[in-house]
Amino acid sequence: MSAFPITFSEESIPLDGVLSQSETGCRVVAGLAELGLRASYGLTEAEFPEIMGLANLDDIVEFCPNDKAGKRFNAGWLEKGRTFINFRTIAEGELKAYSWAGVQREDELPNHPVTTAFRSTVRENLAY
Repeated sequence: MSAFPITFSEESIPLDGVLSQSETGCRVVAGLAELGLRASYGLTEAEFPEIMGLANLDDIVEFCPNDKAGKRFNAGWLEKGRTFINFRTIAEGELKAYSWAGVQREDELPNHPVTTAFRSTVRENLAY
């Protein structure tokens, strides 16, 4: 599998094909589809305002103030080896959730070499 982009992408790439290579992945794709969602990776500069719209929602700010503060989702942040995954509605392409992972330590978790995050406006059960 190729490395995730660590710069802004020209487009977000759907993960359906990659996820569908395993039984668990197929269940994830099917479960997301039941919720009307599709997962894609890569962060485009054009998506930034929409991502910040979610990052500024009270439910997300309460637990994730660094997203709102603008410390993430920029070129310098991506260059540190982070990848971005978005979850959009299949029908309208509306951003409903985002996730990221990185190999650089975060100040808040100094003893953990890999950090991940998931932020969502979806209230249904996303556990698979």
